[in-house]
Amino acid sequence: MTPDLTTPLREFRVRRPDPTRAADLLLACACVRGERLALETFERVVVARVLPALRRIDQRPEAVDEVCRQLRASLLLATGARPARLSEYRGDTPLWLWVKSIATRLMVDLARPSAGLTDARLSSSTLALLYLQERHRPAMNRALVRALSTLSARDQSLLKLAFDDGLSMHRIAVVYGTHRDSAARWVAAARQQLATNLRRVMSSDLDLSPVEFDTFMNALGLRLDSSLRRFFER
Repeated sequence: MTPDLTTPLREFRVRRPDPTRAADLLLACACVRGERLALETFERVVVARVLPALRRIDQRPEAVDEVCRQLRASLLLATGARPARLSEYRGDTPLWLWVKSIATRLMVDLARPSAGLTDARLSSSTLALLYLQERHRPAMNRALVRALSTLSARDQSLLKLAFDDGLSMHRIAVVYGTHRDSAARWVAAARQQLATNLRRVMSSDLDLSPVEFDTFMNALGLRLDSSLRRFFER
């Protein structure tokens, strides 16, 4: 079925439920119930995917192990009247990203300079950037929605085909009945326009200068391509 390339981006976001979220929700529920196979899957699929992010903050094996211990206890064990925290997962984001956010905060808390960790392994600027990432991530998501909404219908469709559907430039060219090089230029132009719009929106929302915005984006690893993919995955 040929896609309607004039459909606004917001309409693309109302589509069939993401089966990945359903699988994440089922996994979370099974883990809360203590099912052995689910717990093994959680460890292999979710925790293992979070480990690289923890090691980027602090490479000490004992620190990573301690955070993982705290993470399991927080997510999987009920304390008093409070249920296991994993029961709070609602499927709004991929499960591993939801767990990564919690694990990152635990690692930052563990590695504060007040705990005696003041060498280059975890500088105060690194801690500041981690806090900025947590604080500004919602603003980044809102700004991305606003920046995308200002694009033409064709540019929105091009970005969706490239970053959501994962089509190659050749396949995009076939959809539009044009040459591959033309499709590549169109996608690059749409991406550049989005970057310009996003810079304007973020600079306004966060009261950042263009230089500060670039520093913020680079330091936090919020690359436009990966941000787009995460946006479409939601």
